Amino acid sequence: MGIELYVQYHGYFTNDLAFHIGIHKPATVSDPHPHQEMCTAPSFTYVIRHPSAGWIFFDTGNHRENSNGRIPEEVEIFPWTVAPEQHYLASLEALGLAPKDANLLLLSHLHNDHAGNLDLFAGTRAGRAVVVQRRELEHALFVTHKTNSTYVDSYNRADFAGIDGIEFITIDGDTDVAPGVRLIHLPGHSPGSQALVVQLEQTGTVILTADAVYQWRNYGPPAVPPGILDSKREWLASVDKLRLMELALGAKLLFGHDADQLSSLTLAPAAYH
Repeated sequence: MGIELYVQYHGYFTNDLAFHIGIHKPATVSDPHPHQEMCTAPSFTYVIRHPSAGWIFFDTGNHRENSNGRIPEEVEIFPWTVAPEQHYLASLEALGLAPKDANLLLLSHLHNDHAGNLDLFAGTRAGRAVVVQRRELEHALFVTHKTNSTYVDSYNRADFAGIDGIEFITIDGDTDVAPGVRLIHLPGHSPGSQALVVQLEQTGTVILTADAVYQWRNYGPPAVPPGILDSKREWLASVDKLRLMELALGAKLLFGHDADQLSSLTLAPAAYH
């Protein structure tokens, strides 16, 4: 049996398109107050069944209580629409899984919509060795502890800091996770953003970009930076790195929040093989 990849869909956010496509409608002399455009942004996590490494989970999604106003600052800006069966635990249950079944837990980065349910893994095998880029953890801890604000720049301190039974393994740069599964560091969106490369027997190589690239309109060419950005210079370099990998490996890219791509995806409980 080869590697199997499950794409879990967790509803969508509704927000200003400018967060995804930076300066989407700039003001001009003749139109100083352009009408802003809203968009929907689907939310995903991923599960991999690996013949030797077991179950590999990639990201934990938006916290289950965020739709109930757990982060007041996000209620008006990023409202989340999610059905009961699309919540993280329900998606795992549809695969016959629970957090305790994970052999490895990998996080693309620590923004609240990607690390939100980390507490569910407290005390589990995977929860004692959560894999994240060193730069990401250092940055997230710094920005959420340098002031009294616990929610800063899409990081929510309660999602990842001070949780009993959660420990991190920090990595620096590209890292092989298991045969046919590799993390690649793609900074720019955040200092430690990373994607996951999965080599499948039938589908070929798939790259899960997470937020390193939101959607195809960012990827281009030409590359168009998003509005949420830690470093434009690093983001552009990461897109170049990703494009070279796509060409060299003949890879299929699954973007982090692409509404246009959603209808073409094979969603769990079906799998990519």
